[in-house]
Amino acid sequence: MCIRDRPGGVLPVILRWQATQPVSANYHVFVHLLNAGGERVAQSDGQPALWTRPTSGWSVGKAIEDRHGLSLPADLLPGDYTLIVGLYTPSDGARLLVAGGSDHALLTTIQVDSRR
Repeated sequence: MCIRDRPGGVLPVILRWQATQPVSANYHVFVHLLNAGGERVAQSDGQPALWTRPTSGWSVGKAIEDRHGLSLPADLLPGDYTLIVGLYTPSDGARLLVAGGSDHALLTTIQVDSRR
């Protein structure tokens, strides 16, 4: 899937989380937009659902909706960017691993177009 957006815009990202086992820690969510070189050009970090649904309170099997607004820099160059997401421990920044051993999940490609 490819999503188109413009520099200076806000990219809405809606995540849906579901715990498969009890969660004892309070993890933070990161949503990062990466350029072709893997450098972060935009981000949104924090506790899920605008700080209202800490992961330690998640019930097994219950879906959690988590909305983010990713502000795109006004000087963002046109091109393709990768949108990734994951969870991390805020005290040390250690990321949780996803299936396959990566420390993030790849969501989609964002195509930035400079035309207004």
